[in-house]
Amino acid sequence: MSDRRQSAVRPAVSELLHRDSIFTPPSLANRLVSCLRVRSVNVVADFAAGAGALLDAAQSRWPTSRIFATDIDRAQLRTLRRDRPAWITANCDFLNERSRRRVLGLDAFKGNVDAVLLNPPFSCIGATTISISVSGRGLRGSKAGAFVVLATEYLRKGGELVAIVPSSFLTSEKDHAFRQHLAEIGTLDEIDSSCGADFESVTLHAAMIRFRKGKPAAVPDPIRVTPSASLLSARLNCSIVRGVQQIHSLNNSGVAFRFAHSTELRDEGIIPRVERVRPSTRSVLGPALLLPRVGAVTPQKLAVLARGRVVLSDCVIALQCDSTAVCQELKARLLANWDLFFKAYAGTGARYITISRLKALLGTLGVVAVSAQPDQAPHADQRAFQTGGRYA
Repeated sequence: MSDRRQSAVRPAVSELLHRDSIFTPPSLANRLVSCLRVRSVNVVADFAAGAGALLDAAQSRWPTSRIFATDIDRAQLRTLRRDRPAWITANCDFLNERSRRRVLGLDAFKGNVDAVLLNPPFSCIGATTISISVSGRGLRGSKAGAFVVLATEYLRKGGELVAIVPSSFLTSEKDHAFRQHLAEIGTLDEIDSSCGADFESVTLHAAMIRFRKGKPAAVPDPIRVTPSASLLSARLNCSIVRGVQQIHSLNNSGVAFRFAHSTELRDEGIIPRVERVRPSTRSVLGPALLLPRVGAVTPQKLAVLARGRVVLSDCVIALQCDSTAVCQELKARLLANWDLFFKAYAGTGARYITISRLKALLGTLGVVAVSAQPDQAPHADQRAFQTGGRYA
């Protein structure tokens, strides 16, 4: 998806991602190339070359280097061969092992490339994963992550890869195996956490990474840091409850309950709306700190449910505590470490946080968090849910 031609009409984010048609602006291509620290560059490769913007930037920096480009799009390859006849090009579905084997001479580049440039396809919806084999080892993760890991096989020792990837690649459970593999064979750094804003056609949550092959260096997980002595001496406990009620599944013929979606979360408390849900719908009982699971997270979205019971939408997470005072202390710790908390939300389109990332983050703040299931809303409390009002 390196630099597909921009449409005159700006399509929706989901459509662009589905088509993998988000191109790389020249300014971003030049910035990506400038991040390479390799002293001697004789061979440069891009395995999702598109129209060749990244490789053009590389050739401007290293005019005498050999350029190797592959892409799944035959039309793009014909254009590259016509406009850049000195380049070595090949039509290849890079994630398909059989397709790679059919490319004559591709194996000769393994272990011999000085620099790899990538803006791989991002489309990998939800829990969808790509399975690949690297050095006889089966790994599974996102499409972008698979491109990065497979591309490292072509780097020489000391060679570097720079790539634009979904922000979630750095933190998601989906790509844990890929990150672990990269840590075993080299050093992975995040260069820029907000390069998605450079795309003109759409704003993406994308990051710029650099990988150097050889001499692995232990890099701590961005949300795994050593808690301070003061936090260790004032350890908190909470139970994590993920909401399950989908908005489109609200039942107009059900029982009226107070319902909390992310839009109902306020700094001063929760202003739940009354919705009809199935009698068996599970709920959460205060005191609890509610926060968005997905979407824009701001300090104003950390809301304390001091009392009462609400049904949570599937876009909300509750941290149930022993008292309102504990909720307030927990909120204060998150606000005091806002950069760390905000970075735990990742994703190409809408940002989201996973339960495991939230647990890891809370652990660094001296909070012992365990997963808990929401309670089933008791029928005896039905009348209490009939009225609105604010829980603060």
